[in-house]
Amino acid sequence: MTEDLFELEPPVDELGNCEAGPAHLQAPAQVSQLTKHWEVAQEEFNASGCDAKRNRNVTMELLALGAIRAVYWLALGSNEVALAKEIAEWWADCEPLHGLGETIK
Repeated sequence: MTEDLFELEPPVDELGNCEAGPAHLQAPAQVSQLTKHWEVAQEEFNASGCDAKRNRNVTMELLALGAIRAVYWLALGSNEVALAKEIAEWWADCEPLHGLGETIK
């Protein structure tokens, strides 16, 4: 009887049949490698923009746009349609900045 009293059992998730605990102790959701590449390429594009003196790093900007274009096509090929749609919307919104058209070619 006393052995059962002091035996600790973790709470069990009803749906997953695994341990459940506080949300801050659970592992974060997996992020695809393409999403990580998209975020880095987007930051590179943002970093290449105009500074206070209106200087642009055109080479860095074009390299970032090429990376974004590559990630877009890889996302479509990998059936990550939500990511591809997000990239396409970003591309259309930033068309006045890069001047390469509203659609990714």
